[in-house]
Amino acid sequence: QNTLQAWACNSSSRDAQGILGQARMAMHAVPLSALLTQAVGSDGTALQAWILLALNKKRDGDGTLFQQLVEKIERNTDLVEQAVLVTCLSRCTASLQIRKNDEITLVVLQRCFRANTPLTAAVEAFAVNCVSVNADLLVSILHELVKHFVKYDLLAATPPKNEAEAAGRSARGVWRPEEAAEEAQIARDVHRVVQRVLETFPTGTMSFLDQLVQAYPHRVKRLPEQRAYLANILHVISYQPQLLTDILRNVTDRLIKIDVEVDPQKLEALHTGVIDVADDDEMFGLEVEETSEERQKMLENAEKLDYMMLILLQFFRSIFENKHVEAAEHDKFFEAVLVTFQATVFTTFRSKYSQFLIFYGCSYRSNYSSQLLQSLFRTAVAKDQPDTQRHSAVSYLGSFVARSKHLKLSIVEAALQMMKSWILEYMDKECPDAQGPDPNHHSLFYSLVQSLFYVLCFRLPQLMGAENGKFDTLKFDMRLDDIVRCALNPLKVIDQKIANKFMTLAVKHKFITWKVLRPLLEHNKTIVVNGLQEFEDEHTFFPFDKYNLPHSRHFIDPIYQGWEEVSTISDDIFSEDDVASAGGWPGEGSEGAEESIAMSLTSQLSLSDHHHSHHSGSPSSSWRPMSFSPNILDVNNPLHRGRS
Repeated sequence: QNTLQAWACNSSSRDAQGILGQARMAMHAVPLSALLTQAVGSDGTALQAWILLALNKKRDGDGTLFQQLVEKIERNTDLVEQAVLVTCLSRCTASLQIRKNDEITLVVLQRCFRANTPLTAAVEAFAVNCVSVNADLLVSILHELVKHFVKYDLLAATPPKNEAEAAGRSARGVWRPEEAAEEAQIARDVHRVVQRVLETFPTGTMSFLDQLVQAYPHRVKRLPEQRAYLANILHVISYQPQLLTDILRNVTDRLIKIDVEVDPQKLEALHTGVIDVADDDEMFGLEVEETSEERQKMLENAEKLDYMMLILLQFFRSIFENKHVEAAEHDKFFEAVLVTFQATVFTTFRSKYSQFLIFYGCSYRSNYSSQLLQSLFRTAVAKDQPDTQRHSAVSYLGSFVARSKHLKLSIVEAALQMMKSWILEYMDKECPDAQGPDPNHHSLFYSLVQSLFYVLCFRLPQLMGAENGKFDTLKFDMRLDDIVRCALNPLKVIDQKIANKFMTLAVKHKFITWKVLRPLLEHNKTIVVNGLQEFEDEHTFFPFDKYNLPHSRHFIDPIYQGWEEVSTISDDIFSEDDVASAGGWPGEGSEGAEESIAMSLTSQLSLSDHHHSHHSGSPSSSWRPMSFSPNILDVNNPLHRGRS
């Protein structure tokens, strides 16, 4: 009372004297509940005076009135009264002090989001006034607001597809439309307040980012928390676009922490009861025995990862398919995705699913694919880069070119030419002194050859099947016979499944003759090479293999080049009977050995005219070492002029 008296006496405002008198009345005659009821039908001056008195007495060490105020806000169920009370409190924020009045800030920001428009407006005014008059309150205000990102799911009102999804999305295990709609509205209200606070205090953006990073739920937290926080933090980008890259990087980093806990092969076994060794490239036939606890943990992590990927892919789609923004904005978003990939996913050893974010983003424009491939090529050939990153770049390169159904064949051809050029340059330098296969000293060479052959396993039938024979000159230009017969002998080192499939297709499409392969394979049976197992363990990895997360895979399946398992090459095709009957190429001029070794790799690409390249001229039949130029994949490069 003495504090308020001093403030009123030093003020020239008549309102100050009036507030002092009303505060005395409230102090001695009227309880808080009565003042609140009275304030509902008036301007709330008396209630405001009481609040101001309570705050000042708390500062002086008497917290009796302050505690009454806190309890009233915390327990009040009348939303109209609550809105009036918070509104009056917002007019007294100049008297709030950090640490001494933290409790009132906490209770307002934690208890007063009720999906009620007047109450939300009052909370907004309170938060904005707090940071306007006292910058020291900014961090605590943002801290309390960000806490809601875990509790309220912005996407809660989206109907679940099935009971399992409904159970996973609600802490109670049941999805109720009314409750979900209220939850989503509260999430929108929280964002409204955050946005207004940051508009009022724009220099608080980095403090806000710090709060976002610190509040992100740990990977062991349950799915509803993970879903809610991810949806909310992505929504922040809509009103804080300058945080795009930081948010994507933080989100992807958290995604990877769950990703590394999931084993695709074990996950397949848990879903089906047995690994399908004939599906895709997963042909290992492992026996998987899991305890019930390990099995449950695997399924929980996979489910979290699945829904997080789903939310991210939906977010990507909403950006790339937004017709109301210019293409430059789409490009800017993809650049952020690419930077995030390079900083997080690319440097993670054998990530299983997170890399499909960049895979999906590239599907929207061929230029995006070119940007990714150029980045991978630069890393692969950069001698100043660590070997682990160069190997990773090679693996990503081969896997992306092989698996991206949306990739134009002109870009596939350009990528193959680049890989071939690097391989031949390496051979020109190293083969004269090579004494045979040596994966310990030439692992990058073998990785790139392996990736080249892997791509050809998927793409050779499509390239050779292109109309008007647009890519037929590849038979002479790829120099595959020189690669397989070089002193480094890559067929002995690389993954044998890939080698067998490649040889089958190369013979079928007449890139290599069986006369070249037979003595080489016979020779390889007689030699022992150190380091083969280490090479397989460390470098036989293709990051875009099999995406088997059930809820999010519908985003990937339409743009994913699948594999139809077929028979592979065997010694039978090199029998003396075949030699006698073939007269050069196996089965040439008749149905015979060629049909016995043919591998059916069903083309799933659209081969319409606008997806094709228009070959301009035939390459020279004599090979010379070429200088490496990563810009060969630039859509503006002369090599691509006149091409789709």
